Amino acid sequence: MCSKIEVALSVVIPTVGRETLRQVLRALDEQAKASGQMVEVIVGWDGAGEWEGGKYEHLAVVWVRTPAPRSGAATARNAGLARAKGEIVALLGDDTVPEAGWLAGVLGWHAQHPTRTDALLGPVRWPSDWADDAFHQWLVRGSWWGAGPQFDGGKLESGEGLTWRHFYTSNVSLKREFLEEKRFDTGFVGWGFEDTELGYRLTQEGMTLHAAPSLGVRHHHWQTLAQVLRQTRQARRNALYFRQLHPEVALHPRGTWRGVVLGVWLRLSWPLTLVSQKYGWWHAWKSVWLWG
Repeated sequence: MCSKIEVALSVVIPTVGRETLRQVLRALDEQAKASGQMVEVIVGWDGAGEWEGGKYEHLAVVWVRTPAPRSGAATARNAGLARAKGEIVALLGDDTVPEAGWLAGVLGWHAQHPTRTDALLGPVRWPSDWADDAFHQWLVRGSWWGAGPQFDGGKLESGEGLTWRHFYTSNVSLKREFLEEKRFDTGFVGWGFEDTELGYRLTQEGMTLHAAPSLGVRHHHWQTLAQVLRQTRQARRNALYFRQLHPEVALHPRGTWRGVVLGVWLRLSWPLTLVSQKYGWWHAWKSVWLWG
């Protein structure tokens, strides 16, 4: 095992064994070779049985099991963070493949921004051959009547207006010294908001989230409307749990004037779903978000 000084970066990735993890690790291995830096990758294994991840010449790969299979992404990330030795910690998904130059760019950015509270966020893009798929573009871009369900792609690409709400663990890095013993709250179940909740707490302690539009990852996770609605039901429950932790933050509009206005609009505007596919997606998503 490498010492703290030898490790330039620790990358923490939770997984239940998606095949895309191999692509993530191969990309990191190639970039580590090019950079000449020692990179530690800690995989939080949240799946059942064994998974052969392959051998990587330029990575120090550590596999850490969660207490039980399907303990959740927060538990898997926490297990990885407990083992991280790099001065910089990056958080990726097991389906977010770093684009060329990502590793060198992240290391270079943190070298130029040594303040312990400076954190870096990069965009999450679809693979290039999905660029023309209307549904996936809507997921991250939304439309003129509102943002899409995932990643707030416009702000990630422009780098403007970032807040703790954009602390996405698909492509973010920060100083381990600042993170210290702070961990993801394991009370979140399933998909949604366990990462932004940590981002909120870190911001309360002074974190500044910067954007690097050129340091993207490719999100290799084909999705359907049914999957998105299932995730939204999980996210709704987690948003209500977030409110229990932080009553001052109303992530979910239940019981607010915004919720009343949204509910009225959804009931009155359903005919638009017959003439606009994108509006149909948005209407279905917002209906599940509001009412479950």
